[in-house]
Amino acid sequence: MYLLQLLQELDRPIVFSLSPGTSVTPALADGISEHVDMYRVTGDDWDKWDDVAYHFNVARYILVSLFFLFAAPC
Repeated sequence: MYLLQLLQELDRPIVFSLSPGTSVTPALADGISEHVDMYRVTGDDWDKWDDVAYHFNVARYILVSLFFLFAAPC
């Protein structure tokens, strides 16, 4: 039995969050997005500032990408 089937048989709501580790790709996100509620796009954090700073850099990249994707032409 697949994990998705087990989760669907529960008698209460559940959030299924997936972390692919360091091998995250947009293609992987497209293929799995219909099966999960949340999908993390960065690796794990450890007790190092570099790990936290990396998340800020990813967030900045996504924000800028979305801005140019959805910004109205001037």
